[in-house]
This record gives sequence, C-alpha cells and structure tokens, in this order.
Amino acid sequence: MRGRAPVLIAAACGTACVAGMLVAVGLAIASPEGREAGLLGAIWPLPFAAMALIGALLIWRRSTNVSGWVLAATGLLMISNAATMSYTQFAYSAATPRFGAATASWLAFWTWVPAAQMMGLLFLIFPTGSAISRAWRLVVWGALALIVATVAAAVPSWGSRGPTLLEASRAAIPGWTLINALGQGGFGIVMLAGLVSLVVRYRRSGTVERHQIKWLLFAAALIVGALVLAQAVGIIEGTDDPISNPIVAIGNLLATSSVPIAVGIAILKYRLYDIDVVISKTVVYGALAAFITAVYVGIVVGIGTLVGAGDKPNLGLSLAATAIVAVAFQPVRERVQRFANKLVYGERVTPYEAITGFSHRMAESLSLDSVLPQMAEAAAKGVGGVRSRVTLILPGGGERVVDWPDDSTANSFERTLAVVHQGEQMGEISVSKSLGEQINKNEDKLLSDLASQAGLAMRNLRLTAELQQKLVELQASRQRIVKAQDEERRRMERDIHDGAQQQLVSMSVKLGLVGNLLSRDVERAGTILQQLKAEASEAVETLRDLARGLFPEILTQQGLKSALLSHIAKMNLNARVDGEIGRFDLEIEANVYFCIREALQNASKHAPAAEVLIALSAQDGHLAFSVKDDGPGFDVRRIRMGSGLQNMADRVEALGGTFEIVSAPGSGTQIRANVPARVKEAAT
Repeated sequence: MRGRAPVLIAAACGTACVAGMLVAVGLAIASPEGREAGLLGAIWPLPFAAMALIGALLIWRRSTNVSGWVLAATGLLMISNAATMSYTQFAYSAATPRFGAATASWLAFWTWVPAAQMMGLLFLIFPTGSAISRAWRLVVWGALALIVATVAAAVPSWGSRGPTLLEASRAAIPGWTLINALGQGGFGIVMLAGLVSLVVRYRRSGTVERHQIKWLLFAAALIVGALVLAQAVGIIEGTDDPISNPIVAIGNLLATSSVPIAVGIAILKYRLYDIDVVISKTVVYGALAAFITAVYVGIVVGIGTLVGAGDKPNLGLSLAATAIVAVAFQPVRERVQRFANKLVYGERVTPYEAITGFSHRMAESLSLDSVLPQMAEAAAKGVGGVRSRVTLILPGGGERVVDWPDDSTANSFERTLAVVHQGEQMGEISVSKSLGEQINKNEDKLLSDLASQAGLAMRNLRLTAELQQKLVELQASRQRIVKAQDEERRRMERDIHDGAQQQLVSMSVKLGLVGNLLSRDVERAGTILQQLKAEASEAVETLRDLARGLFPEILTQQGLKSALLSHIAKMNLNARVDGEIGRFDLEIEANVYFCIREALQNASKHAPAAEVLIALSAQDGHLAFSVKDDGPGFDVRRIRMGSGLQNMADRVEALGGTFEIVSAPGSGTQIRANVPARVKEAAT
C-alpha cells in the first residue's frame, strides 16, 4: 500500500479507537449495570485500545506487515464490543429502549469471539507478519476460517436481538452453542497453536528476534493460563459465563494487558519495525502541546478567574502567555527531546548527535592519537555498542588499531564496515553491542554514514602518517648517503694511496736515480727511463679508472646502454643488455647506471658463475630496469638489506621511483626498479 492510504487508515483506526473508548467508558458509568460492575468493568477495554493504537502506528509505518492490521482489528473489535455492550445496558436502562438498542445488543453478543481469535492469529504471524512455514500457513488459514465461521454462526441470533441477549442463560438463543464453542474452544485451540508457533519461531530466529518474540511468548502463556483458569472456574461454579468471576476478570485483564506491553517492549527496546524515531517525535510534540496548553490555561483562565475577568478574554493575559511560551519554548523543547531520546535510545547519543559530533571533532584535529579514539567512541555510542575498534591501514601495508574502551581485549565484533575513500580502502570500523542485542537497519545506516565521513578523515590521517614516514626515511637516507659518501672518499683515498700514489713515489725515486746515473752509466739510465715511461702510463690508467668510477665519460657522450656495455666489457662480466632506449637527463642516467653497477657487483660477488641479464625499457614517462641472475638466490624475508642494496634503493627513491627485490632460494635474484623519466628529444 502506497501514498496517503496507510496514513488515512491509521488515522481512522486511531480516531475510532478513541471514540469507542469514550463511548464504552462514558456509557458504562452512565448505566446502572456499568456502575454496578465498578472500576474493573470500565477499564477492561484499555489493553485493547493500546493494541488498536499500536496497530494504527504499524499500519502507518509498515503497512505491508500484517501484524499491524491484526493488532488494529483485534483492538477495534474488542472496543466495539465494549462500546455496544455499554450502549445496550444504557439503552435498556430507560423506560423505553433507546435508538439502536437491539442492534447494539446483537453486536455485543458475538463480536468478542472473532476479536479473541484475532489475538490468537497475532501470535501465529508475529513479528514478520507471515507464518514460519508452509505447514503453519494452514494453521493461519484455519484461524481465519474460525473467524468466518463465527460471523456465520452469529447470523441466526439476529432474530433474538434485544435484552434477552444480555441474560446469563442463553441456551435458547439460536447459534449460542456454536458461538460459545468457537469463542472458548476455538480460541483455546488458536491460542495453543500460536504459543507453539512462537516457540518454534523462537528456536529458529536470531538473537534480536528472539528477544522480540520472548515477550509475546510470555504474554501468550499468560493468556493460555487465564483461559485455563476461566475454564476451571466455570466447571467449579457450573456456569458458562465465568468471566463474571472477579478472579477470572482480573486474570483476563492482566493477560490481555501483557500483549500491548510485550509489543511495546519489542518496538522500544529491540527496535522492532524501526519506528523509534516516530515515537521520539510523538513524545516531543505531545509534551510541547501539553506545555503550551498548560501555560494558556494556567495564565489566561486561572489568573483571569482570580482577577475577576470572568468570561471576557483578557488581551494582557493572552500576550503574557504568548511571551512566556515564546521564551520558554526552546529550553523546554531541548529538555523534552533529551527525555525522548533517553526513552527511545537509552543511555546513548542520537544518530544525529553521533555524526555531527564526530564531524566537529574531525575538523579540529588530524592527529592519529586523538582522531582514531574519537572515531571509535562515536561509532560505539551512536549504536549503543559496548565496544568498538577502528583500524587504519598505513602506507606500506601496516596497521594502526585503536579500541574503545581502552581496556577492551575482544577480537570478534558483530559488525565490521570497510572505510573507503575514492575507491581505496582506508581502514575498518568494527562495533559490537551487548549480549543479546543486534544492530538494526537504522543503526547499520548510521555506521555506513559514519564510515563514509571517516573515509576523508582516514585519508588525511594516512597522508599525515605517510609524510611522517617519508620524513623519517628521508632523514635516514640522508644519513646513509653521508655515510656512503664518507666511505667512498675513504675508498678513493685507499685506492690513490695504494695505487697511483705508490706508483708516483716509485717514479720519483727512479727519477733521482736516473739523475745520478746520467754522468756515470748512460745505458742503465736509459733502461730506467723506459721503465719510468711504462709506470707513468700505468699511473695514468689507474687515475683514469678512478675517474671512470666517479663518472664515466662514455655515459655523458653516448648514454646509459653504451656505458653499461663498456663496463661489462672492461670487467669481463658474463652479462648482456636487452632493450633500446633513448637519452635521458644525465642525473637519471647516472643514478640508474650506478644502481646497475652495484647490482652487477653483487651478482659477481654472490653468484660468480651466473649469467646476468640487464633489461631496459622506457614508456609512459618512466624508465624501468631490471638486473636478473640465475644464481642461488636468497630469502628476502629473512635477510636484511645490505649497504649495496640500500644504496640502490636510496638512489631510486630519491628520484621518486619504486625499488623491489625478488628472490628465493634456488630461483636466482632480480632487482627491479622504475623511475619517472622522459626521453630527451634529439637535437636538430
């Protein structure tokens, strides 16, 4: 049912309920029989009025759920029975029966039977509005058949309508035996079936639905107990109308009152049908209306009477009442709203408060130590949870986990939502409620809204953490670079001292010796000069090697691939270079060149007999290279990165690239890297 129809039907049910109660109670007090029945006779329809109002509310919010319609029908039938009974007693208390007395007596005679059977039908379909299985549908159809049979059995009694229908002995009335059997026996059968149905549904349901069912199960047990009590009293007293016994009447009142109480608990405490927001607003608006009415009545009527205004309206008092209402309205509304929230949500914040409070706190801080605990607390309090956990996925695959409360040690949660921002998962929010409670649809929507807001916050936290991590890595890489430069300078000092310097010292000594020999032994001096020439050439070559180690000239002139081929040929390495690439900025080529040289040096050291393949490629603004050998390999998870590998990683990351080591025992080793670089256009 769509549109305004559920609203109109719900309003009609509520109006009929209130009108019927006014008629039933008012006429019960007005008639001698009603006054004789006392307070119990006047208030017995109240539980059914509560059923009708709850049913009207459910029709408004969940018109597709049959439970609301059954509740409304049960309540309205019983109220109509009470109203027609009161009117019948009132109409026949006069000397001349009043208008409609006979018809009212006929309706009061039998309408209680289908109403009672409708209550049994409620237990067969609560809370989903349908039977639990196909077999139980037959039982539901059987209950409906009993209702139809009751209406059919009441038709013959039409001719006996009048005060006779109100007498204690009704055996002579047509259809009374069948109506009585349907009313007591049939109602008992339907109630027992409903009780069994609730037990079966309870065993098949989840935790929350069990809590919703157990209250109505208790109510059904009370009604069955009241029915047994009535039958026992009827047998003992020998009457077919045991309801007149005060004990039976009180038992019936308590049993029938338990039904709207059970449904109300299921709605309020366990969020049945998600109408908690409607109840909250109803409490607020009703309290405000009562406040405004009380102010006007108290000031305009009360004070007006004291000052002697009489029936004449007092403009000053009306203005004073309006001013008081205007000033006090907002404070009263806030206090009533807090009371309604506490009534509906318990000791927890409303969903609106949870989200807005979280948004305000997110705008004030981007600290991991403050945002994540606040996020966990907001998620838990928003749904009335007892514990929660927020997990932030850090750059590099690490995690930052925060629990609320701080001393929570639980590792399993009822609901876990992924926090996603722009298609990338930032983390997770996990929440659990207390034992026996589950997260309903509204609370799940709240968590989804919270997770969507947390996505941007977690993204910012990740960026902050990534910047902090990059800063730490930058400081560490700078320290490694300084250390590497110091070690390189010491190595060069050793190479110059042990190589070119020793050669130059030897040449200096020999030059002194040649000077002494020139006057005495020219031939020997000539021989030494030839040696000096060879040693000078060797010293020059040594210095050239040192210079090439610093920066090879061929790299500047011919590019990366030519420099690598030259180095491989000079060092006599078992390696080859694949791939054709252009020229890049000299800084890019130099860093890649020395990375590959470092990889070749590692390969020659750890896999001297292995063949090495160097692959170069350039596309999409990136220069990629890999150095792969078929050596013994190693487990990258157990071996720390050495200084050589660390130097390579630092060089690549300094260019904004990525560096990866792929190796396993017996599978060789591969160094892979990718750096941003654009091919230089050839000079024209």
